[in-house]
Amino acid sequence: MLKNGNRPSILGTNVLFLISALLLLTLGAKVQHRELYSGLIITEFIIILLPTLLYIKLGGHSIAEVLRLNSISFLQFIYIIFIVIFAYPIAVFLNYISIMIISRFGQVIPSSVPIPSNYQEFIKSFLVIALSPGICEEAMFRGLIMNSYENMGKKKALVYSAILFGMFHFNSQNLLGPIFLGIIFGIVVFKTDSILSAIIGHTLNNTIALALGYGLNRFGGYNQNFDGVNLAMP
Repeated sequence: MLKNGNRPSILGTNVLFLISALLLLTLGAKVQHRELYSGLIITEFIIILLPTLLYIKLGGHSIAEVLRLNSISFLQFIYIIFIVIFAYPIAVFLNYISIMIISRFGQVIPSSVPIPSNYQEFIKSFLVIALSPGICEEAMFRGLIMNSYENMGKKKALVYSAILFGMFHFNSQNLLGPIFLGIIFGIVVFKTDSILSAIIGHTLNNTIALALGYGLNRFGGYNQNFDGVNLAMP
């Protein structure tokens, strides 16, 4: 376990966060506009994951220790599944509150996430929209950022990393849900001492949202972009 003096600095991590945010708003937006799925892959692995790993390595830290690359038990895996299943409706409700508030002052913009219309598209969406953010974003937020902020104590690390996670979506309609889920993911990481917990939770959360959209599209004739709130991706 890393001691406070051996953790990545909060200042350096914040600078990395700002740089990644600027790249997301410029390069990430451009490549996603050109083609969504390939653009998301570039965003997740080149803009988010690669700088995170480079920063840890160049700072002389162990990637395995900073990211908590530890195994989890089967029982912990089952617990995580149930935690996310019960947390998902709460996150949806929190985003619904945001949408209701925003609708009083402006226009609510539908989600741009496409609905899978068949099994092949669902698998593609799972890999790009669920699994990739689950790996890359958790490495950054519940890995590097939360570890850095542990210099201020675990509670502050938990809250601040979750707030930054929510802000990184740059979508006020999808803010409260990701902050809440960020806290949940952070708690399971602290309890299990493993980033795998957050990766599983994040991936499952996004998969639930995709499955709901897929089900509505396939069986309910819902042919618009799924306004499912909690697709936790930038």
